[in-house]
Amino acid sequence: MKKFIVVLSIIILGAMVSNAQVYVDGVNLDEMNVETCKVTITSYSNQKKIIQVNYGQKVKGFNKDNITDERGDKIVFYTEIGVINFMQKNNWELFYLGYTVGNDVIMVYTKKTEE
Repeated sequence: MKKFIVVLSIIILGAMVSNAQVYVDGVNLDEMNVETCKVTITSYSNQKKIIQVNYGQKVKGFNKDNITDERGDKIVFYTEIGVINFMQKNNWELFYLGYTVGNDVIMVYTKKTEE
């Protein structure tokens, strides 16, 4: 019985990982055939971080371009490394990392190509 549960857990986990995708306000970037996106992280004095993603979409308003799950629920990140790990796990490569005058973090990602 234990072997069955372990095997079933591995199958379920594998299915979850293989379906991992990046959503911005509920829009699946893979379905949009997006190859490049820009992630901007703004930090405030209270350690709050606002993470915005630009993939060429029409901006809907302030803070309306967040990384979300498939239901559109905002995913919370506590550090810049959390965003990097999330994007890499979802087959995006960090292409550029920079900072603005106001110390916003700018990251440009490209979609990993299948070899």
